[in-house]
Amino acid sequence: MTLSSILKSGTMVLIWKNNSEELRDITNIELMKRLYKVFKFNEPAPPTIYVYLQHHLESRPDSELGDGEKEFDPYKYQMSVNI
Repeated sequence: MTLSSILKSGTMVLIWKNNSEELRDITNIELMKRLYKVFKFNEPAPPTIYVYLQHHLESRPDSELGDGEKEFDPYKYQMSVNI
């Protein structure tokens, strides 16, 4: 496996469910629903190393977001996106 990118706070990421090829077959509106920003990492204490993501349209302060979920469900918190 080769290094494809380095994640830092503020990095924008697209989330897919099964493989990255599925992103090629969806509309821009669907892509916007899957666009997230890395906003923090937890302290590295294996086996619980987490990357915290925030939807790119989220406007609440990080302190109000809570602890989040441990598994990503791309259909649970979808907003309507107008492009």
